Amino acid sequence: MTRLPTRGSRTGNSPRHRAWRTPRDTDAAELLKTLAAPIYLRLLITAEPVDEATADQAVRITLAAARASALRLACASKPTAE
Repeated sequence: MTRLPTRGSRTGNSPRHRAWRTPRDTDAAELLKTLAAPIYLRLLITAEPVDEATADQAVRITLAAARASALRLACASKPTAE
């Protein structure tokens, strides 16, 4: 049986793990919507096949958007009044 890493374990600092990190203020719902959107588009609108390349591209786009703070929580992205 595989043991899951515990909080504070060194496993979470591996280069592979760091590649998946997103900013703390990332909106999880928006992240999932961004991930699912290209797949649902192909399934429901264009009827194109969904393959591993489609899934990989959806992950790359979603991670890039999250890292660029494009998927921030609504309260974190509100402009301040001047």
